[in-house]
Amino acid sequence: MSSNFRILGFLFERGGKLEIARGLQTVFAFAVPLMIGKLTSFPEIGSYVGLAAIFFVLGDVGGLYKTRALTTLATIVGCSVSLFISTFLGSILWLKVLITGLWLFGAGYATVYGHPGTMMGMITGLFFLFGIELPGGDWLVGLQRVLICLVGGGWGMFLCLVMWPLRPFQPLRSAVAGCYQAIAQYIQGCCADSIAELEGVVTLKQALQSARDALSVHRMGRMGGSPLGEILIVLIEDADRLITSVVSLRELVEVYRDSPQFLTVSILIDDAEAKIALVAQNLAQVILGKLTVVDLGSLELIAKAIAQQKQFQRQVIQDNTDDYATLMVVGRLVVILELVIKQLKSTIAIASDMDTVPRKHQPKGNVFLKNERDKLESKEMSWFEPLQDNFTLDSSLFLHGLRLGVTNAVAVTIYSLTNISQGFWVTLTILLVLQPDVGNTFQRFFHRIIGTILGVVFTVVLLAIISSEYILEGISILSIAIAYSLLRFHYGVAVFFISIFAMILSELKTPVGGGEIALMRIGCTLLGAGLAVVAVFFLFREREEKRLSAYLAALIDSTRSYFQTVMAVYLGEAEYEPLVIGKERQKNRLAYFNAQASFQRFSSDPQTKMSQIEPVLTLINYLNRFSRSVTVLMAQLEHFRGTAPVPELVRFVALVEGILAQFATSLTENTRLPSLRDLEVSEQQIQGIFHDFQAVRLEEFAANMDSTPTRQFLRDFSILGVEIEAINDQLAAIHSAVTRIIKCI
Repeated sequence: MSSNFRILGFLFERGGKLEIARGLQTVFAFAVPLMIGKLTSFPEIGSYVGLAAIFFVLGDVGGLYKTRALTTLATIVGCSVSLFISTFLGSILWLKVLITGLWLFGAGYATVYGHPGTMMGMITGLFFLFGIELPGGDWLVGLQRVLICLVGGGWGMFLCLVMWPLRPFQPLRSAVAGCYQAIAQYIQGCCADSIAELEGVVTLKQALQSARDALSVHRMGRMGGSPLGEILIVLIEDADRLITSVVSLRELVEVYRDSPQFLTVSILIDDAEAKIALVAQNLAQVILGKLTVVDLGSLELIAKAIAQQKQFQRQVIQDNTDDYATLMVVGRLVVILELVIKQLKSTIAIASDMDTVPRKHQPKGNVFLKNERDKLESKEMSWFEPLQDNFTLDSSLFLHGLRLGVTNAVAVTIYSLTNISQGFWVTLTILLVLQPDVGNTFQRFFHRIIGTILGVVFTVVLLAIISSEYILEGISILSIAIAYSLLRFHYGVAVFFISIFAMILSELKTPVGGGEIALMRIGCTLLGAGLAVVAVFFLFREREEKRLSAYLAALIDSTRSYFQTVMAVYLGEAEYEPLVIGKERQKNRLAYFNAQASFQRFSSDPQTKMSQIEPVLTLINYLNRFSRSVTVLMAQLEHFRGTAPVPELVRFVALVEGILAQFATSLTENTRLPSLRDLEVSEQQIQGIFHDFQAVRLEEFAANMDSTPTRQFLRDFSILGVEIEAINDQLAAIHSAVTRIIKCI
């Protein structure tokens, strides 16, 4: 029963947000060419130009203006070529089927370029499918169609890029502000359940990655830098450091929250986090250029109160090693809060003066900015590399292109041999319903069918009541505007309004009666949607659980590498190099994001059982907790003084690395899982060593001995001792989750 409710919820859940601006663009895109066509006695040409324009409006990917412009230009060129080639395929069935398969394969394979490539491929494929349904012709007819496409494309591009004020930095500002909004949301959701916390972590990582991607795109093709762009780079890195500090606060508080000596401090830390969340929200508004006051007064008072608690605990400390361990943690919390306040003051100053672009806030010598530019430039790749890297049957995007090409070729064959009228609706449905994964295809299948049937029934009634051409045209324009506003909010509702638009347009162009159009529309939609579902289930299908296992193994490997890089500094095997560690952390974030995306596809697959979802969710959750512990240790390295580690710590680190490697192997090769007994023994021995050091330090403390080797050892390794216990518990949970995953996947 719960599985059925989950599927129903998935089918009817909404997607993104309403896009009123896109709806308004659509009104202008279609209505203006239509009116000009009527005034110049070329209504059909005006209608075609308007149709072309609304499809180019649909293809607008948003974001940075340069990305939008390049994507739209590439789409216009692709659509023009599609129409020209399709002009010569009208009467040769085998050639039409062959070219359709190849062309739609390319349209599907364009998803290797992300959302811009997906939209470009979809619109280009749509124009090709529409072109092969038009009567064939010679090169002159082809050029006429290309001209209509170019006019419609130019008009759509003008609407997309000029309707808003041209503020080149606004998309990048929005992406950077999103980092601070995500920080606030993460802090506010820290006390929620594990699923909500996991979603918060995903949002954090996505926000940072989106800002860095926006920065990379903004930098492409620029000679030199701009002061505002450089300041935005600093704000992104400030957000990253703030995330590290917030994670450190949360982790340290959770370990000692139940300790009686820690009760007041934990309450104060909760208040401090709430203030940090408020400051982050206000910072986001400032970055967006809105007048907002950002005040750190309350946060500074809380930091002073925690510092007073540290002094109080220092005065009343007893001959108890637990008391000393708590004191060390409180001291570390004070240091973290002081760093957060210091950083926020700098960030607020930079963000508040962004519009004046002051150079005084830039790092001396721009060393950091130079390193950041070097990293961005090194990330750029040629346009051909994504195509080359994914040109293999192991790529889900390559398989999606094959499915799309073969399925549309089959559809063209079917409606050509059976003389189905309006066959374009069959292939259009396949193009829009067939997605790279089963879950989204399954969802679109039902959205498309339900939305079409309801829209067709409503339009039949409408056509029976209203006969005025002008009223019907007005309703059709209003319908497509509403549809475009709702496309990302809820596809099924958008399809309802798209069906109204399409049926009214067909009836006005070729009046054949509402009932006949309705039957054709519903029949073609059912056929296309059915072919799409059959294709995603049976054609070149790779089980999502297989890909999920590979992504989970990659996440474990990247987590192990991150842990290994940080611990090498503690063990004296490597120098502290923030850029090297930061690179490993970024790899871990990307691996986490890929695993989370695969998990979403896996959980939305109708064939996935609830019993299969829980262990994967647990594994991802505890791998994230493990990475958070490593991040705490990474932050502590700023204060590490290079004290030699105890031998047992070297053994513990080696055991952790070996266990993580075996976890990854077990997921991909279904091998036997490692025992955690040796790890537990090692952790207990390390805690015993720390206990002995703390006992010695208490004696030194009573004798007012301040600068001693024992004190330095505990300063360097106390937080590590706290996290070792957490790491041991996390690995036990990961072991249990991997065991259950192997059994059920």
